[in-house]
Amino acid sequence: MLALSVVLPMGLLGAVSALDRHLTYSAARREVQTTLDLVAGHARNVLQMQNVVLGAADRHFFGQPDHQILDNASANHGYARLLRKYAGETLRLIVFNADGLALVDSDLEHADPSFDVSDREFFRVHRTSAVSDIYISGPSNSRADGKPVFFVSLRRSSPDGQFVGVIVIGVEHRIMFDFWGSDLPDPNAAAALIKADGTYLVRKPAISLNNGKSVSAKGQLEFLIDSRQERKVQQGVSPLDQVTRLFAYRHVNAFPVLVTYGVPLDSVLASWRLRLGIHLAIGATVSLVLVLVVLHVRRRAIELQDLNLSLERRVEERTAEIRANDKRIRLLAREVDHRAKNALAVVQSILRMTPKKDVNRYAREVEGRVRALAHAQTLLSKAKWKGVNLRDILTAEFNAFISDEGRFHHQVTLTGAEVMLPAVATQPVAMIFHELATNAMKYGALSTTAGRLAVSWWIRIERPPNASTLLVQWDESGGPRLDGAPRSHGFGWRMLKSLIQTQLHGSFTARWESDGVKYDIQIPLETQRDH
Repeated sequence: MLALSVVLPMGLLGAVSALDRHLTYSAARREVQTTLDLVAGHARNVLQMQNVVLGAADRHFFGQPDHQILDNASANHGYARLLRKYAGETLRLIVFNADGLALVDSDLEHADPSFDVSDREFFRVHRTSAVSDIYISGPSNSRADGKPVFFVSLRRSSPDGQFVGVIVIGVEHRIMFDFWGSDLPDPNAAAALIKADGTYLVRKPAISLNNGKSVSAKGQLEFLIDSRQERKVQQGVSPLDQVTRLFAYRHVNAFPVLVTYGVPLDSVLASWRLRLGIHLAIGATVSLVLVLVVLHVRRRAIELQDLNLSLERRVEERTAEIRANDKRIRLLAREVDHRAKNALAVVQSILRMTPKKDVNRYAREVEGRVRALAHAQTLLSKAKWKGVNLRDILTAEFNAFISDEGRFHHQVTLTGAEVMLPAVATQPVAMIFHELATNAMKYGALSTTAGRLAVSWWIRIERPPNASTLLVQWDESGGPRLDGAPRSHGFGWRMLKSLIQTQLHGSFTARWESDGVKYDIQIPLETQRDH
């Protein structure tokens, strides 16, 4: 019994930790693939913009001799400046003649006649090749301002196909760094834009790329590229900085470049190690309690054996009573353990999934989500885990945001019949309305005193098979004016999708109308009861 009191909790702990580690790796791999697609999409947009600008410039200057371009320097500069503004002021556009000398510069009204690029890689390639596609070269330092750049260029040809110069756009590395620094979920992640021949164009963390740096022939990346395993997540040590990462690569559609993205293994396992410490503390506590219980039972058994023979019948009755009590204690301990593990699993999920970039914001968001979970737990406890009324969940959630003056009493309208949610759906539904209410209070209708929120619900019966579906409409109005759907969605949106679609097997749609956001949510109740 003493041995089992230690072995069983620790064995269970080992199994739970191994499963948690596996799930952590799986989630990290999915995040690497998702972020890789995001990085590739941004790179495609940047290169596509340059392609459009180069094409427009080529059409504008096509057939114009050098002297005509120079004679119209002011007008041509204005056109190049308009192209740069169209590209968001992130590019520098220069037109060169067949000798590599500048004719038009988007940054200078009169191009510097001594600005010579005849020794540049892109100039030599276009002069010796009649290919009309864009060419990507670099990296290098700009001769104009010394900033690290890579070049995207296009061959200028005469009407009869002769080489008459090039049009070049210098793309600063900061364009990629700004996006990678603000939109990548892991600040310690590594991202790179690489030419098809293996030459780095831009990399984060930054390395010296003045003369280009090819992918190591011994690295895992070359193996993936040679075997064409795009988006396959691998673990390996970077030959550039010796950091072990989970990483993957993919090509950028329509351009001869590829992108890579990887997260340090230490970052992936940091949250798992924290949970492992919590598991160890719980396992040690449970083992200690069980050992104390076993020692107590053993001591009582020895005392009973020492009683007088004349009390044999009483001893037998007492022994039976003790055994019955011990059975009840074990049953109670298992039930308490089961409830505690369920609650801890949900809290761990909240801690793991909530973004951690801002410590204060992280604390507030975790506190709000745990409070919503606690409200649902209290309602379930009062109902003896049989189910909770939907109106009670909504009332409890909005009460958490109501000030002493009752600010939101006149702003929120709840309309619907009495709907009893199954116990298994109560906590996810509470978390869904917590996220929606928090968003409405921060950014939506409840962020102003003039805003209004109407929540209505009803049950739809499908015939056949007589299955019931909960329909909820969330209608905000009178808040800050919206200009359409947001360009990107944050963590709250991903949590809503996970709770509704994955956990509750439901669906939802969102409409960003000018007077406020509208949500239509559907949750199949029969699916929840089956669980």
